Parts: sequence; C-alpha cells; structure tokens
Amino acid sequence: MPVVAPTVIGGRTLHGAERAEALEERPLELERGVHGAHELLARHGVLPKRCSASSTAAWTTGTAAASTVPANYDALIDGQGGLDMTVLGIGGNGHIAFNEPGTQFLSWTHCTWLEDSTRKDNQASFGAVHPPQKAVTMGVKTILSSRRIVLMASGEKKKAIVEAAFRGPVSRQVPASYLQEHEGLEVLTDFGFSLTR
Repeated sequence: MPVVAPTVIGGRTLHGAERAEALEERPLELERGVHGAHELLARHGVLPKRCSASSTAAWTTGTAAASTVPANYDALIDGQGGLDMTVLGIGGNGHIAFNEPGTQFLSWTHCTWLEDSTRKDNQASFGAVHPPQKAVTMGVKTILSSRRIVLMASGEKKKAIVEAAFRGPVSRQVPASYLQEHEGLEVLTDFGFSLTR
C-alpha cells in the first residue's frame, strides 16, 4: 500500500482525510455557519480568503504569514510525492472538484467562478449562509496526475450525467469526461453503473 506523505498548508500538517479534503476543493468568501468539510478547512486556517488579482495560484489566508502559504499548490503536491489517490464526486452539471463546464484539460489548481447550479447543489453545506461565488480547486491536470482516481455518485439524479461523462465523448462541457483519459480510474455508483480500469 502506498504511503501518503503529509501536506503542510498554512503552517499546519495535514494527514489522511484532512489532506484529501484540503487538496480537493476550497470555497472562498466563507462566513459563520459553514458546515461539513468546508467548516473543517475554515477551522484549520486552510481556506484562502480571496483569489489574488494578479495570479490564480497565489493566495493569502488571513490566518498565516504570507511566507507560509504555498504560492503554487501543484508544486506543493509534487514536492510531497504526488497524489496517490483522489476521491471525487460529480456535480449535476458534470463538474469534478470545482472544475465547471468549460474548464480546460490543461488546468492546474486555480480560482474559478461557480455555476449557479453548483452553488444551489452545495447550499446544504453552508446552512443559512449563501454559498460562495468563487472557489479554489484542483485543476483537471492536477486530478489526472493522481496515481488512482475513484469517482463516487449516488442517487438516480446523477445517472444521466455519469453516463454522459463515461459513455459519451470527452468534452469541456462535461469536465468529468476528462477522467476517461486516466488508466487508474474506478467509478462507483448505487444505480448500477460501474467502471474499473
């Protein structure tokens, strides 16, 4: 079994589930009342407060000195030996992490605007707080650099988009379809669709 090196973000060492959550998706503009994984990241000072105007890969957290915040998360990941496994869900519009429809194949970790449908789907994670309009996410290329990828989908409402992503053509309009390019992919669902490479 591969050993996952710890990740240091904002001066805090993250292991296991914390590391996986921290490196996947980071909503911005969080307020009080945030729940779930987003709350975990906010509590540990991992979430950046805003995207830099000059670069989509440089952020400040407001809770750590700028010198402790990585300027390039992809270099941080690579410096820790890369990603052994990335576990993903799929959005109703085909997004993975927060790579919305239209995201380029060659995208790395970046700041992105969230589609209204994504914000609506994630409302429960934010309780009474409005979901953010922007997020920092691992890019498609970052995800595809993982040695193994597991995508999980639950509920009949995800069936059509899963089939489009894995039985249809690779398309910028369905970012999950980029995963067809990965040789270590496993897709698990509760509606009878599965795929293992």
